[in-house]
Amino acid sequence: MSKGTLYANFRIRTWVPRALVRTLELPVTVVEPEKDAATFAQKFPLKKVPTFIDSEGRVLTESMAINYYLVRLCKDTAKQDQLLGKNDNPFEQSQIVQWQSLANSDLLMEMLNAFGPLRGDRPYDKNAVETAKQKVDQIVAVFETRLSQHQYLVGGRLTLADLVACATMTRGFNYLFGREWRAAHPDLVRWFELVKASEILKEEYKGFEYIEECLEAPRS
Repeated sequence: MSKGTLYANFRIRTWVPRALVRTLELPVTVVEPEKDAATFAQKFPLKKVPTFIDSEGRVLTESMAINYYLVRLCKDTAKQDQLLGKNDNPFEQSQIVQWQSLANSDLLMEMLNAFGPLRGDRPYDKNAVETAKQKVDQIVAVFETRLSQHQYLVGGRLTLADLVACATMTRGFNYLFGREWRAAHPDLVRWFELVKASEILKEEYKGFEYIEECLEAPRS
């Protein structure tokens, strides 16, 4: 029996929930909202993705909430403990949420502020872009420090923290993190390679290639 429908597309926040449905073999239908845009807009006026609607018509938005719910749908309690942390270890569970939040909010927003104008998605302001890049580097430094001492972000194993942070970092590697930048962040790159090659995420990275240089400022 189907447990619901996940609306997911190319946007980076949809990668992990889609991957969870696939690899945990959940009875959830994955739909690209663009294939039925009118119905999607009617049901969900904010047009946020991912969006999940269960078999009773209840709706979840916000990727972290959806990820949590999907893992809880899995009948394999060992997999739940791996990805979410054990119920008898609330500190570890909280760490997993902490790293997800840092990536999904602060880091992603500053990366968008940095590469959005470089792609022409918004007006280019050199000072604003440079400030955003500096903030990205400050946040990445927190990850780099952690990963210089640990193979994974929490608990010595792959968790939702790694999956969400890795997917989020992808946009940096798409537009900002060129060859020289990667050479200066060996621990983060090592971890990124490890997580993107995991059984859960590897399907999302088909065709992925590193860039040589950061996007350049648009020519006036």
